[in-house]
Parts: sequence; structure tokens; C-alpha cells
Amino acid sequence: MEIRGRVRVSKIEQQRIERFVAAARYDIAVNNCEHFAYYVVHGLALSTQQHTWWKDLSAKTIRILQPTQSKRSNISDAIGREVGNVLNENLRQSRIRNANQERIAFWDARGLRLE
Repeated sequence: MEIRGRVRVSKIEQQRIERFVAAARYDIAVNNCEHFAYYVVHGLALSTQQHTWWKDLSAKTIRILQPTQSKRSNISDAIGREVGNVLNENLRQSRIRNANQERIAFWDARGLRLE
């Protein structure tokens, strides 16, 4: 499912999102992103990607090797990303301020006043 621009989520879709996130742990074979998207839109967790035996076998192999996440892990990861984004933006702003102060100090030392 590809979405561009503003997304309008109905009340029932929001409830489905919350139910899926609360109940399902990510699993490439039975709870992957396609299952999630289809469930939100249609109310059934289906995936069209596993209609052949080799895709099903591949998914099951990856499922064995790949760790899964609980709802708490999903939320913790999302919060961690948001906190990281805020900290990175704060760091970027601080570097800009420091660079501007250094530029002003450089020209002040040479007798030129920048305004």
C-alpha cells in the first residue's frame, strides 16, 4: 500500500490499527506489513505474497532467523525514533548557532562588526 499526501483514517480503521498492534507480533510469514495494511483496510489479515510453496518456505525460514517484536517493543522503537529525531534536530540547531558565533568572533577579531 503506497500512500502519498494526507491520509484520512476512519474510526474503524483506527480501531483495527490499535487491535493489530496490540495483538500481533511482526512475523514475516503470518503478520507482515501486507497483513497489517490489508487488515486495516478490509478487516482481514491477508497477504498475497505467499501463494507459492517457495515463497512460503522462504518466509518460514526467515521467520526462524528473524527476531519478533511485541507491542511494547513496537511502541518503544517508535518513541526511540521520535526522541532521536528531536535530539538530532537540537544538535543540528546547536551546530548552526556555534558556527554563527565562530563566524562572528572571527570577523570581530579582525575589527569587522557583523550584524
